[in-house]
Parts: sequence; structure tokens; C-alpha cells
Amino acid sequence: MSENIIKGREYNEISDILNTVKIDKKAAKEIVEIFIKNNLLLTTHAYEYILKNEIYEKGCVEDILKIAKDNGTNIVTEEFIIEFCIKKEEKATNKEEGKEKFGEEIETKKETKTETEKDIKKKLEDKRVEPEKTANIEEKQEGKKTSEESKNEEKKEVEEQVVKIKAKEESVKEQKETVKEQKEAVKEQKEAVKEQKETVKEQKETVKEQKEAVKEQVKENENKRSAIKSNFKISDYSITSDGKISDFAAYFQDKYKILSSIIKRRIEYRDAKEISKINEGDVACIVGMISDKFENKQYGLTLTIEDLTGSMRIIPDKSKISPDTEKLITGLVLDEVIGVKGKMAKGSKTMYVSDIVEPDVPYDIIPNKAEKEIYAVFTSDFHIGSILFLQKEFENFIEWINLKRNRLDIAEKVKYILIAGDIVDGVGVYPHQERELALTDIYKQYDFAAELISKIPKDIEIIISPGNHDAVRIAEPQPELSKKFAPKFYEMKNVHLVKNPAYVNIEGVNVLMYHGESLDNLIRAIPGLSYSAPEKGMKEFLKKRHLSPIYADIFPSEKDNLTIKDIPDVIHCGHVHSIGYENYRGVHLINSGCFQGRTKFQEEMGHTPTPSRVPIMNLKTHNITEMYFGENKEIN
Repeated sequence: MSENIIKGREYNEISDILNTVKIDKKAAKEIVEIFIKNNLLLTTHAYEYILKNEIYEKGCVEDILKIAKDNGTNIVTEEFIIEFCIKKEEKATNKEEGKEKFGEEIETKKETKTETEKDIKKKLEDKRVEPEKTANIEEKQEGKKTSEESKNEEKKEVEEQVVKIKAKEESVKEQKETVKEQKEAVKEQKEAVKEQKETVKEQKETVKEQKEAVKEQVKENENKRSAIKSNFKISDYSITSDGKISDFAAYFQDKYKILSSIIKRRIEYRDAKEISKINEGDVACIVGMISDKFENKQYGLTLTIEDLTGSMRIIPDKSKISPDTEKLITGLVLDEVIGVKGKMAKGSKTMYVSDIVEPDVPYDIIPNKAEKEIYAVFTSDFHIGSILFLQKEFENFIEWINLKRNRLDIAEKVKYILIAGDIVDGVGVYPHQERELALTDIYKQYDFAAELISKIPKDIEIIISPGNHDAVRIAEPQPELSKKFAPKFYEMKNVHLVKNPAYVNIEGVNVLMYHGESLDNLIRAIPGLSYSAPEKGMKEFLKKRHLSPIYADIFPSEKDNLTIKDIPDVIHCGHVHSIGYENYRGVHLINSGCFQGRTKFQEEMGHTPTPSRVPIMNLKTHNITEMYFGENKEIN
């Protein structure tokens, strides 16, 4: 092996040395790197000497580096190491037995020291004279290694390219398979689309047939409804007055006469006496109108009643009145007419009563019914013109009545629609109302209302009474809508405008229509009443036989047209925007809800309306079906 200078690369020239020496190649490489890091050139002979003599043990190499630096030597040769080792041996003669072999070699080298030193000097001289030769040898070795490395790299690149080509071939193969599968999928999709087109075509044919069938059914149902002949009658009455004070007195006198006569139909009150004719200690019956009601600390509830002859104080005798009478007392209100029975006290015009009765209706009422199965719709409170008018829900109702939705079995037999007031929201009904109006012109409100109502089939009779939001006077009774504000209604032959209240006979069934504004006063005055159950308030109309028992905003007239003289089969109201119905002693009480969303006033009152719900009565059976026309929901 020729002597070479090691510069930190891996050399094939010393592979045979590494194969014979028991040292890890990594450790052998680290020895070379140590010399390179310290800027020292290590000859191959010196490297071989280090390996064979195991000088690479921990500490030895570091010592060589230190000595070389101390001596200013840049090249570490075999001779330098030997010289270093000789000096080291002289200083450490007492080393362990494990180093004997190395010591023996040192002794041998001592004998040839002189000759070796001469050889070293000669070699060093040669190296000084021929540096180019050494460099050429290094370059040749480096070139050889570079050539081999280049070959190895080329071989490696070829192998990598082969691997890439194979991978690409596999990818192309997979892509071909994917394309093939996609073509099959496209083919299947085309077949599916073709089948879908055929299905759609069949569905279109089916839909077309269904539309034709529905059209025929609608036509048949319309023919059924058209075949029903209307049979209704509207009772009229006069509401004229001069507005004199005498008219107010006449109104109360007429109210008293009508209601007292109803109470006197009872056997025990037939002989009722006038207040002016009762003496101290008398036991008697009296019929009077409540003019005062207050709580007495000593006696409890105390009433003042009066008739056409005078007045007297009434104190219920708690020891004698029945539980039913005690319950009745809590519902008594001002201005209603009652009958009392008791004993006159001595020394004062006070009667201690044991019984109190209201006019009420008898238990044995047999309601009138239609001969045919015909339906009547009861509705109210559209409030058209308000920003809260539920137009879409109302149009759902219009579609239903035109036989375009569910429950055609009922729709085809509807012959009457009764609307109990507040068709429009009005203008100036309450402060700042304009902020809540979509239409601020009262004429436009009625024009739009007429446009919507005109969509109702012409073979249905529409009966409309006004409410407190309509363009009529507030005082009740109210006249019908005038032609001035609602001219288009007068052009519709199937629209009939009536007063509030109104008495209508449809198919033999007597209906009392009343908007119901007096419910506000009753709900405030009587414990237990609420807007969520308007039918309970309407029950008070029958008990007191008056539509406005508490006097408020009643038009002065010689006749009281708000008393319920004749008992109707149905009382229909609106106003409170809550649907409710009940049968009281044979009389159907119906409140028809509304088509308006919840207002701010209702929020403040804690009242939640029930819009888009409409009660419909079978006039033959008096059964009521509640229909719901809310948006995005099916009709019940």
C-alpha cells in the first residue's frame, strides 16, 4: 500500500486494513475526521499504524494531536507517532499489563532508532522536494474515487428512473382502469337519465290527468254548491235619534221594561212590586237596575237598585243565600237588570235579600236547524290595511273556499260567510295608528278589501257587519258600511251589508251578529273572564240578556236595540282576536278569531291572539269544525 495523505474522505485504498483490524468502520472514520477538524494531514501508514496497534483507544489520539500542535507539525506520519510513542513510553514505564505488546514494539524500535530517524529525514526531504508528486497521487486517488462515486450515482439514478417508470406505468394502468369505470358509470347514468325522463314524462301525464280530474271535481263541486238555493233573511231596525237628553232616558226605560218583563216570566217574580209600594218589614220581590255597587265594611257587598218609581239599598243575607246565588253576585255589573227577593228593614229603605236572579235564558231551548247539510263560515277582524294583516293566510282561506285545498267535503257545501266587523284597520282609530298602517288611506283600505273578498265565489252569500275599526260611528248600534267608503261592496250582488248588531236567519237558523266591543268592559269588571276565552264573556250576554250590559258608547234612542229579546240559535262575535265557541243552554256562542298578527297593545295586555283559525258550522247538525289557514301548514 503506497503512502497517501488522508483529507477526510472515505478511501477504498485502506479497505483491506479495515477488514483485518477489529474496529467499527464508523469509529475508523471518526479518527480521520478528528485529524481533519484539527487541520492535520494523516498519512495512510500512520493511519494503518494507529489501527493495527490500537492507538485509537480513548486518550491516545488526543495526545497525538496535542504533541503535533505543540511541535508545530502539520503532517502526522508513522515515524512521528513512533517517536511520540517512544517518548510516551519513557514517561509511563509503569503502565498496566494490557499495554505490554505495545511496549515490546517500542523496545524493538529503539534498536533501529538511528536508522529510522535517518529514513524519516530522507522521506521528509523527499516530500519537500516533490510536493507536486504527492499532490498528483492525491488527485489520482480523488479522481478514482470520484469516478467510482459518479458511476455509483449514475447507477443509482438509473435505478431510481426505472422505479419511477414502473410507478408511472402502474399509474397509467390505474388511470386506464378509472377511465374505463367512468365510461361505464357515464353509460349507466345515461341509462338512468333516460329512465328518469321516461318517468318524468309519465309523471307529467299523471299530473295532467290529476289536474283534469281536479278541474272536473272542482267543477262538479261548484255545481253542487251552485245547486244549493240560498235561503236567508236579514232583520232590520231603526237607529235614528235626535240626540236629546230625553232619548237617553227613553233608552234606559226601554231597557228596563224589556229585561224586567223577562224576569217577571218566572213564577216567583210574577207579583214583583214597585219599589215605591214596599213598606218596612215587607217580604217581597223587586225588579230593578243596578245603579251602584260597593263593598260595605259591616255588610260586605252592597247594591243600589232602582226602578221606574224609586231606588233602594240591597244587602245580600249571607246566612240565607245559596252557593249559586253567591257565585252569581260576583258577576253582577252596573246597569244590568236583576230580580231580588228579601225582607225590608225597619227605619230605612234597605232590603236584606235571600235570592238574586238575572234575566238569563231557560234550560229547555230547542235550537232551530237547517233541513239540508249546508255550512256557514264565521269570521271577522281582517284589519286590511294594517302592516300586521295576514294576507297570505287570508289568501289560503280564499283558495280553500274556491275548492283548491283540503277538506273539499266542507268547502263544497259552504253557502254563507258571516263577517262580524273590523274588515279594515281604519285610520285615526287610536293615537299614532299611522305608524302601523300599510295603507294610510281609508278608501284604499276598502278598495283592497273589496278586491280580496271579490275572489270568493259568487254563489256564496257574504254578510258583513261593521266593527269599531270600520268607517262608521263608534256608538252602538252601528249603521252598515256606507257607499261613500265602500262603493265596490255595493257592486257585488252576493255581498250584504248589515248593522251592528244584526239579526240574520240562514236556512232557518237564527244568528245574532255582534262585533263584541263590550267584551272589554265585561272582562275588566267580572273576575275570571279573559281575552283568551271570549266565549265565557259571551255567556254573560245571555245571562244578562244584553249585548252591552254596562252602559258605554251606546247611541241614545227611544229603543234599546242591544237587549236580547228573542233567544238566537247562534251568537257570533269578534273583536278580541281569539277563537272560542261554547254551547250554553242550547245556544251556540262563537267568537271567530282574526286575520291579524299580534299588536303592541295586545303584547302590553299579555293577550295572545289566535289568527288564521276559522270556525265553520254545519247548519243541519250544529257541529263546528275549526279550520286553520296558517302559512306553510296544512289545513286541519
